[in-house]
Amino acid sequence: MFNHSLLAKIDALLNELENFIDDAMALYGEFMEIVAFAANAKSRLLGVYGALFGCFEQVRHLFDFDKTHYAVSPLVTQENFKQKSTRAVRDLITMIDLGLRQTAARKDLTTRTKFDEVLRTIRQIKAIPTDLVSGKNIKSEKEQAALKSLTASFSKSDTESVHLMMQLAVSITLLRIATELVEDETLLPQEIDYITTKVRSQIVENLQLLREQTDKEHSGANITVLTTPNTGFYAAAHKTAEQLRNKVHKFTQLALAAINRKPPLMVREVPFSGTVQQIAHAFYGDYKRAGELLRLNPQIRCPNYISRGEWLNSYVK
Repeated sequence: MFNHSLLAKIDALLNELENFIDDAMALYGEFMEIVAFAANAKSRLLGVYGALFGCFEQVRHLFDFDKTHYAVSPLVTQENFKQKSTRAVRDLITMIDLGLRQTAARKDLTTRTKFDEVLRTIRQIKAIPTDLVSGKNIKSEKEQAALKSLTASFSKSDTESVHLMMQLAVSITLLRIATELVEDETLLPQEIDYITTKVRSQIVENLQLLREQTDKEHSGANITVLTTPNTGFYAAAHKTAEQLRNKVHKFTQLALAAINRKPPLMVREVPFSGTVQQIAHAFYGDYKRAGELLRLNPQIRCPNYISRGEWLNSYVK
């Protein structure tokens, strides 16, 4: 059983992740300032907004969300660029969060399978910006026309800011889902370790993407500002990176605590031929722990007959 202290830490981390959305939006706000004051502001903002529009449409289609509830206009001007972009990005983050959490809430899947399905969906989300540039997943003529009207030269650099925000949304939601899954006492130590490794890998990838975009803005690879560098952008990027490192560190500590709450594993010899329920009773004095033995021993193909002399993973107590 999880003690009160560990549950309190889980709740605290979940609350921090809710607040992290504001930090992500602050970072995007600073990026929009750079775009708005660029020497080629008009063409640049059309490209950036076109990328945002395209990614928004693809994410909404991926999760089959209602078009009237989540809508973004393909029309934008220099005057309303910031307002429209901010709203669209916040809705985009919300769609990613809701979509992934719906996947994680499926009742027909085991905890490990739920997590793997979330990872599969994340891979689809990550591919959207690249596919958008190539036109791979743009099947709607209306969407193609809208994108064409936004920019005549849609490029990879136009997708970088929205790609970063999508990655941040994925990281936040994956951390939240993983934190909630760790509460599942049926998870095996190796499953918790697997989840932790995947979460850390996502955060490392996100940090690398954030670093690359910060370096590009610093070197002027994306846009040329009129006066001095936007120190607000660098400050927001640094804060976001530190927040990500802090959150994944806290999650790792929670995962280790969850693993350490479980008894040590050992290998036991089956004393007689019988069902997994009979073996559970022989090992633990409790036939109800048969499911636990099955999770610890995925090699078992016939739970109704386990031969004497086989070796099975089990908890010490």
